[in-house]
Amino acid sequence: MNSSLPLRIALIANAVFSFTCAMLMIFNSSIVDQILGIQAPLVIQSINQGNQRVIARLIPKFC
Repeated sequence: MNSSLPLRIALIANAVFSFTCAMLMIFNSSIVDQILGIQAPLVIQSINQGNQRVIARLIPKFC
């Protein structure tokens, strides 16, 4: 078994989770606002933009 396989799986799972969160923040940021207790959709959307940049860098490296 390749010793880097568990790390690769964990990183891909993290990228999928981050992508799911990013889509939720794009299409329905009010749910995220309620969960976090923050009533600032622009703040959530700006955090989301940073999250998308990280995802865009991770996915090509590990797929």
